[in-house]
Amino acid sequence: KHNFGRNKRGLPIYLFYSNNGHYPPFYVASNYQSKHQEQHNIYVQIKFKDWLVTSKYPTGTCEQVIGPIGELQSEYQNLLYNHYLIYKSNKKLKVQIELEEHNICKYDLSPNRQDNTQDYIISIDPPGCQDIDDAIGIKKSETGYLLSVHIADVSNFVLPGDTIDLQAQHRGSSVYAPHNQDNMLPPQISCNICSLLPGKIRLTLSIQWSLDDSFQIKSSRIVNSQIKSSYALNYDQLKLV
Repeated sequence: KHNFGRNKRGLPIYLFYSNNGHYPPFYVASNYQSKHQEQHNIYVQIKFKDWLVTSKYPTGTCEQVIGPIGELQSEYQNLLYNHYLIYKSNKKLKVQIELEEHNICKYDLSPNRQDNTQDYIISIDPPGCQDIDDAIGIKKSETGYLLSVHIADVSNFVLPGDTIDLQAQHRGSSVYAPHNQDNMLPPQISCNICSLLPGKIRLTLSIQWSLDDSFQIKSSRIVNSQIKSSYALNYDQLKLV
């Protein structure tokens, strides 16, 4: 709300308070007020600069203006920052994947992959879901039924230690919010190459249970497979079924 002098470049210095109370207030030079209508109450990311013995508070530099407090996008970004979940796009990686996308779809590292593309398989996810990572199928067998759960075989395309793997390790998880979605893996992989979209042949890791006519489990196994999902259902459609 008040400035505390100016720095060498003539920028006004303001006092910024820690969002979680773990740090003292910081003196930070900023020209944000001269460019925006908001006079105070904004989220910013601050980098520590120094703390002189003659100064009451440390000084820092403004690395990122997140936005006004109370706005949906600002509050969302603030939560991501505070939980170390800020996902900055890697443009170089995006271009690399786009160049290799046509080839990467042809890669199959498994010498033995079961063909389940003729099976009736469905996925069940929230409406509008594009990163479909699992699906289910059941069919009649000679001794009863075969129940299968198919998981997208991401490890076939994301190899240990490669650029995509290291970025995914840094992110740790996808983040789903009511108004936004940040994927752990690049969308070319999570929403396309590996997504079990209906009508598309996809590589999967499948868990299969052999059931008798009373649906009692007789045996189980895990196999590498490929599938072609028949339908992508959402929760409301499943209720109707």
